[in-house]
Amino acid sequence: MVIRCTIKLTAEEREELNTLTHTRKADSRTALSAGTLLLSEPEPYGPGWTNKSVCESPWLCQRVRRNG
Repeated sequence: MVIRCTIKLTAEEREELNTLTHTRKADSRTALSAGTLLLSEPEPYGPGWTNKSVCESPWLCQRVRRNG
């Protein structure tokens, strides 16, 4: 699989995304997108999941799978 872009987040961006996913004050679509970005960030900050791994994750909604 060809990697089109690599996710590189600053410490401030990472903290904001963590806040969005854990506070339950953001709407579900925003929290889902934030979680997906955090999963896609390469090590040492994130697990570095591939696009395929993210799409096959059972907790992601059908909308994310359709839109890639």
